[in-house]
Amino acid sequence: VELGAVTVKNVTGGFSSNLLTVDRVTLNLNPLTFYSISNAIKNIELVHPVLKLETLPDGRQNWQSYINTQELRPHE
Repeated sequence: VELGAVTVKNVTGGFSSNLLTVDRVTLNLNPLTFYSISNAIKNIELVHPVLKLETLPDGRQNWQSYINTQELRPHE
């Protein structure tokens, strides 16, 4: 699968208008594992990615709303 010119908008209050821009995204997929997206993607190629990570005036990070931090915590 190939996608051209992908843009992820920045959060409200961010300094830049975009969090991420990529000229082209190529996904190589394993067709036998479409039931689970984490297993379906063999690799991802990003052409000319520009990622703008920012700390907002209120102390938040502009990328935090895109990540489920609950999943990043260690399981007890």
